[in-house]
Amino acid sequence: MNFPSFSTYEVMTLELVIWSLFVGIVIGVGAIIYSKRILGALVRELLKVEATSPDAAKSFADLGFKHTFLFKFSLRKKSTFRKMVNVTTAENGGENKFFIPTEKVYRANYIYNGKDASLLVGLLAVLSFLIMVMLCFWIAPEIGNMTADFIGNLFGTNK
Repeated sequence: MNFPSFSTYEVMTLELVIWSLFVGIVIGVGAIIYSKRILGALVRELLKVEATSPDAAKSFADLGFKHTFLFKFSLRKKSTFRKMVNVTTAENGGENKFFIPTEKVYRANYIYNGKDASLLVGLLAVLSFLIMVMLCFWIAPEIGNMTADFIGNLFGTNK
């Protein structure tokens, strides 16, 4: 089976559409796992220590987390995650502290619980879609040929 070279496509083909859908599924599964497992770990820890006000806010060090690029990116000023997790600004060069306002606790717990986003489920979703993509590439051309043969035999154009 030849894999497509996307730089040589001049028109939209079914093959390009199918591979695009596959890439979209992989990105979507990755985003869900990142949200539920990585960001969810921070939310669950903040809820566990009851950091629900600026006075009860905790730093990454207090929670045992490292301040990684992923957290820094997710907590940028206009991000959706920042609307859920509030940041208190550090005084005198200290660490920022984080909390989830009381009115957002239920929603945060609902959105970021990690129960339905295991790595195994994500890998199985990607693998099952990959199998479907491969079946489309192997079966669809055969179905097309059989349909063309049937129509040709039906109307007498095949000899």
